[in-house]
Amino acid sequence: MAGMGDGWKMAAMSKHMAYSSPRPLTAQDSIRAAYVINELRQAIVKYRDVKVAEADGYKMFAPEIKNQPQYHFTKNWNAIRNQFGFDPARPRRLPYKKKADGEFKLIGARYTASR
Repeated sequence: MAGMGDGWKMAAMSKHMAYSSPRPLTAQDSIRAAYVINELRQAIVKYRDVKVAEADGYKMFAPEIKNQPQYHFTKNWNAIRNQFGFDPARPRRLPYKKKADGEFKLIGARYTASR
């Protein structure tokens, strides 16, 4: 699969992802995006240390699978809470890459949102 690029990843993701219909972007969208990014960055900086994420209730998804391209640490309670109102400071999943030394490096955040 390595030589296939990222296309296969997107095809696999589409089976459990839903997207909103596109619409013309507005200046308000850019303002909202900047707010979300700022809030997210402030909220997850502490999770650079995976031990802090675990102490806050994030659990490794599929820990029995070794050598994953990304390791997802999941907090299902955030998914439930986000069904009633989106909060950029409440990601459901924190994806990490495992470095050569075995330490985890935080690479982003993922959300579950209401329809």
